Amino acid sequence: MATMPSTMTVGFMRAQPLEYSIKDRFSQIFTVALLLSGGVRQAEAAMLDAIRGRDPEQVPERAFLLDCVRASMDPRRQAEAQEDMDKAAFLLPSELGRIVRLAPRLRHGFVLRMLLGLSREECARLNVADADLSAGCAAQQLAQAA
Repeated sequence: MATMPSTMTVGFMRAQPLEYSIKDRFSQIFTVALLLSGGVRQAEAAMLDAIRGRDPEQVPERAFLLDCVRASMDPRRQAEAQEDMDKAAFLLPSELGRIVRLAPRLRHGFVLRMLLGLSREECARLNVADADLSAGCAAQQLAQAA
């Protein structure tokens, strides 16, 4: 009797079989870090922080994702230079590239609530208390920019 492979879904990251490569999973989590931090160097640093001291293959994927989210939203890690945001946007599909250009508060709320599908409580634990309001404002700005 054949069995279906186990899968995991985290918001916009499609459900994938467990055999899905670690490289592909890291790529998706890097995209989240890039959207939250707004810069390539900042996203790389956040990934390194999340990896440091852990074996990502031995940590549940959701825990690793949340570690990376926390590191990506560190106020010291937010891209400030337009050049950093332009590089980040260039690496992403155009729909996601526009998200990078949002103000950090709006970007964080939108990514956490709309793309990752985190609950209000999870957002609050990540110090994003007004995630719904931020996500709504971000959605309005993105619609106007389209």
